[in-house]
Amino acid sequence: MSDVQIGMAAALEQFSPRESIRLAALAEQHGFSGQMAADHFQPWVPAQGEASFVWSVLASLAENTAGDLGPGVTCPSFRFHPSMVAQAAATLGASSWQAFRRVTLPSIRWGVAYGVVLMLLMYLGVWFWLRETAAGRHVYAVGNNPEATRLTGIATERVLLGVYVLAGVFYGIAALLSALAEAATSATSSSVTSSITSTS
Repeated sequence: MSDVQIGMAAALEQFSPRESIRLAALAEQHGFSGQMAADHFQPWVPAQGEASFVWSVLASLAENTAGDLGPGVTCPSFRFHPSMVAQAAATLGASSWQAFRRVTLPSIRWGVAYGVVLMLLMYLGVWFWLRETAAGRHVYAVGNNPEATRLTGIATERVLLGVYVLAGVFYGIAALLSALAEAATSATSSSVTSSITSTS
């Protein structure tokens, strides 16, 4: 018989930060394991009325719960510079290392996880590419004003396709890291553990 772990989503577009943290702690007391907090700049609909900054809420969740943590739909491109996302993730990792490390791969050295190192390298690579190359500047230009960019002669469709392909590669790497982390966890356990995470 396998152990089933079910996480929950902190609906930051529906509840205030304090209420979300209170509900997360209550859910953990009743058997839920782990929190995913959605990253939205504004609510889906005006009636929801909330839009907390996800990284602040994750820091509070780390202090008030013991399960796995993670942001949902954080996009290191147009809204957040990749280096800002890397800094936010590293800060969360430094302030609540156990919660952050549990969703990454085993350590390389001094408690630094493989997943964290790879993530930081990827973010730095994307940051350099966006800042120091013509292709990266084209991405910024298309993001700021696609029509004006098209009128300057830049192939906006090709730029968008490249961004989508790059995002797909990163999603694939993230899925591989997640699978490897799950395999590493299962290998060190005496029983087979299944993990089911609720995303809604």
